[in-house]
Amino acid sequence: MREQPLDPRMTVPRLLVQRAEHLGNKPFVRYEDAQLGYADLVQSSEAAAARLAGEFKFEPGTAAAIFLPNGGAFMHCWFASLFAGLVDIPLNHEFKKTGLLFGLQNSQARVVFTDAQGLDALCDAEVIDQLNAIDLIVATDVSDFQPLRQALAGLHKPPHCMSLAELISDGPHLHPWDKLPGTALASVRYTSGTTGLPKGIMHSHLHMLNKARSHNAIMSFTESDLIYSPFPLHHSMSSNNGVMGTLMAGASMVGVRRFSASNYWSDIRANGASLAHILDPMVPLLMKQPLQADEARHRCRMLWAAWPNEAFEERFQTTLLRIYALAEVGVVSSRWQKSPDGSRAAGAVQPEQEVRVVDENDAPLPVGERGEIIIRPREPNRVMMGYRGNLPATMQAFRNLWLHTGDEGFFDEAGELNFLGRVGDSIRRRGVNISSEQIEMEIRRHPSVLECAVVGVPSEFGEEDIQAFVVWQEPPADPTTAFVDLANFLQARLPRQYVPRYFATLTAFDKTQTGKIQKRALRGLNVPERWDREAAARPPTASQ
Repeated sequence: MREQPLDPRMTVPRLLVQRAEHLGNKPFVRYEDAQLGYADLVQSSEAAAARLAGEFKFEPGTAAAIFLPNGGAFMHCWFASLFAGLVDIPLNHEFKKTGLLFGLQNSQARVVFTDAQGLDALCDAEVIDQLNAIDLIVATDVSDFQPLRQALAGLHKPPHCMSLAELISDGPHLHPWDKLPGTALASVRYTSGTTGLPKGIMHSHLHMLNKARSHNAIMSFTESDLIYSPFPLHHSMSSNNGVMGTLMAGASMVGVRRFSASNYWSDIRANGASLAHILDPMVPLLMKQPLQADEARHRCRMLWAAWPNEAFEERFQTTLLRIYALAEVGVVSSRWQKSPDGSRAAGAVQPEQEVRVVDENDAPLPVGERGEIIIRPREPNRVMMGYRGNLPATMQAFRNLWLHTGDEGFFDEAGELNFLGRVGDSIRRRGVNISSEQIEMEIRRHPSVLECAVVGVPSEFGEEDIQAFVVWQEPPADPTTAFVDLANFLQARLPRQYVPRYFATLTAFDKTQTGKIQKRALRGLNVPERWDREAAARPPTASQ
């Protein structure tokens, strides 16, 4: 059943004000350092917005970078920006040097919210000149600004500096948010950048709220629920699905500074969470944790989102929800019912979207044939506004009046969308396009494997060979024997040309804060001790 479109005047501030009028100071979001109620957040946000729009004269649409870790300060800065009509642009708090410089330049930020750690990164010799473009720095945990002002003294246009406490202190309320349309640019969320430079996805207020509303409908997320979200607020999972989903439901959310496999279930249990967020890379990490007598003694009925895993669901007595979604759109399809072993089916397409699977010329493909997934909304404000400061990427994504996801998939006979992985993450081997994610899914099924990543590497015959990197549950006594066993396991589960030629052991992967493996580094990694399956299968020559 298709939902009724939101009121075109609806914005995040307007919804928060409505929720505060109805719910008072019910807990909205809680972190280790703060609990923010609905009414309290309206109060601080309106005071801050009056200063940003009135005292500093920032016009709607001004970019405000939030360079902070998870916590109450992030929430105050985020909603202060939204209430002032600014465009909030969270930057990964671990960014330094070129990564931070890219974020500031691409976002065109004129306001920066940060802490003492962030100030050190901003004052780095490779970054500090960019602060000439900044008009205001708001620091969350600094009481003496004299050292900062001295560090900025060499700039030809040093920014004004003030504390967050001063910004949100009681003052006049000008209500600049009341003039904002729902279609106004509200937020930019950067992609993880696992296959290239991050792209800034531009969201209107209505797009953010529509994404949250779809999340809530699928999870049956209501006012009586509490959701646990352990991901960084600069990522869509905790921001769009977590905070915005909680706001849409009039519910409560608990977050943490960062994900911890050892604390995940104890946090859920201690907070009484009825719903929670998860990602596929977390599943094997949680399964590796020692068995606890009370680990399934919780009230969390569903986890968003990971591929169903019977052993996981049995052990932790909950349901893994399978979805196909992307930050540019939100949820495209979902299913939580059990599907045939190895199926990549991700459910029927949401009714507010039209989806096709197409060839390289955007011609629709028949059932069962794999191609690129493209999307067109049936309703307004269901797709991103574009990529911030990147017109070529925006035009490439929206060609032929469809949003091109860059993902590969197919429709099955039941009409369900099957997701196979990134088109750009496929491997071209001997005339065949192979999804690395499809191989990774099978490698993870091996009982000795904890994590894995598959990449294409140059082949002496042209195109690519397949290389698999493995992190083992326990270091094998004999790596060669372990690789032979894994290769035999894959040969029984995959087409012959899908079985990797090269295997290598790593102790850990470099990842984004949401657990995605950074494959760019793997493609150029020199691993002299890698095992070559094809060389091992060749008969020895006379010289040997």
